[in-house]
Amino acid sequence: MAKWFLFVLIISFRLGLAQVAKDDFMKINKTYKNNTRITMKMKYEVYKNAQTKTALQTETGEVKLNGRSKYTKIGSIQTVENDQYTLIVDGTDKHISLLGKKENSAPVGITDNKLNANLEKLLESCEKVVYKKEGDHQSSYLLYMPGGEYSEVKILFNTKTWFIEKMILYYSDKQNLEGSDDGPKEAPRLEITYYEINNEPHFKEAEFTKENYLIRKNGKWQGSQQYQGYTVDTHLLN
Repeated sequence: MAKWFLFVLIISFRLGLAQVAKDDFMKINKTYKNNTRITMKMKYEVYKNAQTKTALQTETGEVKLNGRSKYTKIGSIQTVENDQYTLIVDGTDKHISLLGKKENSAPVGITDNKLNANLEKLLESCEKVVYKKEGDHQSSYLLYMPGGEYSEVKILFNTKTWFIEKMILYYSDKQNLEGSDDGPKEAPRLEITYYEINNEPHFKEAEFTKENYLIRKNGKWQGSQQYQGYTVDTHLLN
């Protein structure tokens, strides 16, 4: 009888925690949905396994959202996206691509592909949820998802602003990220830190237009003064 009571108590606790997590994720999603003008910086750190302290690769970036227009920069790649087109500037290859948008394309958002702006669905696919209070205004949920692309996902968020401050993605598949064909394969992890979050930014409209990067000359698009010499590809504009 005591064992049965303990089993019921554990199940009730897990269901209760899952509901609390769902409520918190709804608050997080609502925060991103309501903030249509925002800027934040990001840091991406790739580690060869779940435990190591030294990152194999670090990349920084930023994102700006201005209503239905979005600007992102990750390393040397800049992207401008709106309802009409997506513009991609590759500073390493010195290449600019201008791509048209389909009529039924999803609206732009502040979150990236890893988060996908739907934490509630992420919660539905997990096997176990663990909550932790990380600091005065920061808490986290660790989601266990065996069988998926990620074995675990940890989400750290600010309990006052409800913005996500960090995500840690633990990959399921083992691989060697150090370039050694015969080296040991391990399951890597990716840490994404979001900081300097500002939901009252001031923008210049040119920041979100192709004219900030391209000029029209003799009926063709070419790189503006800062991007002179870049190859421009617009064949997917229409």
